[in-house]
Amino acid sequence: MSEATKNIKEPVRKTKVESFDISRSDETLHLATDLAKFIKDNKLSTTVQGKEFVNVEGWQYAGSRLGIVPIVDHVINVSTEQEIKYQAKVTLFDMKSGHTVGAGFAICSNKEQGKKFYQEFAIMSMAQTRAIGKAYRNILAWIIRAAGYELLQLRRWSMVATRPPFSLP
Repeated sequence: MSEATKNIKEPVRKTKVESFDISRSDETLHLATDLAKFIKDNKLSTTVQGKEFVNVEGWQYAGSRLGIVPIVDHVINVSTEQEIKYQAKVTLFDMKSGHTVGAGFAICSNKEQGKKFYQEFAIMSMAQTRAIGKAYRNILAWIIRAAGYELLQLRRWSMVATRPPFSLP
């Protein structure tokens, strides 16, 4: 066998990734089923008080199935001498239409419960992650709910759990 014959490689076969048209109800139901399976199989949710909540990676998967990707517009340092604090804005870009289809804002601070000793880069990164999740939630909450997941964001659970019960005087 000659040297030229040895180096010939088989053509790479690209796997086609199925995309969904959410204007069609049959495709919407198929997407919800796909999301539920993928999120469960890849452990992209967290159980809180017996209910399942989707992590940001699950939201990103949902968006990617629709051709929607996040773009971090900005991360602003709004820290003071006593606090490390960042604000992030993310927009969602629809690759099919070429339009912005959503946005999300978020803030993260080392004054939050459990974050007192976090390094600055971690606070900044968490603001971006929260903004990504919020942007997707703003436009895709209905499909995540149809997939069987709860919508209350995880960090709100700590507020709910520590809030004193309401009672009438």
